[in-house]
Amino acid sequence: MDLLTENEKGEAYISAKEGENYLIYFTNEGAVKLDLSKQKGRFTVRWIDIKNAEWIWQEEINAGNMIDLKAKCKDGCFAVLQRKT
Repeated sequence: MDLLTENEKGEAYISAKEGENYLIYFTNEGAVKLDLSKQKGRFTVRWIDIKNAEWIWQEEINAGNMIDLKAKCKDGCFAVLQRKT
């Protein structure tokens, strides 16, 4: 099963060590769903604005379901998810 769903062609790409770390690259604006349905616990989600090389947003989410991720900037950004210990 793909980790990303509702992903338009070229909209977002993912690299992951499932259950631990996830890196999603959004090429522009866009939104996807990340499948964390088989995971438990909480994750920190941090966003990096590629154009300015700055952290721009941080939040915590609960695993165990599909997670909605919407790009936080127009010109490309990374979402970095890390399991909380």
